[in-house]
Amino acid sequence: MTASYTPGPTATTTLPVDPMTAAAAPFDRAVVIDWLESEAGWGLRPDGWTIHRDTAAADRYLTAMRNREATIHGGKVPPDYIRPDGKPRNVTITPDVARAIIARETHGDDKALWGAGRHGPAEGALVDLAVLRGTG
Repeated sequence: MTASYTPGPTATTTLPVDPMTAAAAPFDRAVVIDWLESEAGWGLRPDGWTIHRDTAAADRYLTAMRNREATIHGGKVPPDYIRPDGKPRNVTITPDVARAIIARETHGDDKALWGAGRHGPAEGALVDLAVLRGTG
């Protein structure tokens, strides 16, 4: 059995789907956010990327992260922090990545699935486990 994913307006990639586990992946699109780290005395630098079920999940992650920072630092701006870099991007994901996002979400809003590398995939890209792990 195969499923067809369309990462862009013209390209189509066909991926194998396990019919026993396909039901566990209720979505095939996600949101990628790049992050910048601000470190006192060092400035800004790319700090990686996260992938979220949707923009609402990404917003919950950012809110939970900021609340945690406020608690730890008594409401003051911490000396080291991260912030979103640019606009969130929509990507197409494989069932394995959807299940990985779901598994990470079960640990709370302040937990996100981080991808390998300093910058996430482009708008419309296909994200599989190899891309997520930086091996693809």
